[in-house]
Amino acid sequence: MLRTGDEIEVHAEVKLGELIPDDVAVELYHGPISDQEVITEAHTEKMEVQDSSNGVHVYKGTIICQSAGRYGFSVRVAPGHYALPHHLIPERIVWA
Repeated sequence: MLRTGDEIEVHAEVKLGELIPDDVAVELYHGPISDQEVITEAHTEKMEVQDSSNGVHVYKGTIICQSAGRYGFSVRVAPGHYALPHHLIPERIVWA
C-alpha cells in the first residue's frame, strides 16, 4: 500500500523505429482517478532515457503520491523536436 509522499518509479520500453530519443517527448501522465475512471487534476512528468538497445529505448520517470485515494497513470509519446511550436498534436500522440 502506498502512502502520501511515497514515490513510484515507472519504466517504459519504447520502440521508436527510425526516430531517435531527441525526436520525441516521453511523459508520465498521472493524477487522481474519478468515479468515471478518468484521471483528474492531471500532472505530467518528463521521462528520461535510461538505456537503449536494438531500437528499444527504456525510459524512467517518478511519480510522487500527493494525495490519498485512487491514483492512475499512463505514458504518452509525442513529437518532441525543438523546432515544433507545440508537441501535443493529437494525431501524433501514442498512449500506453
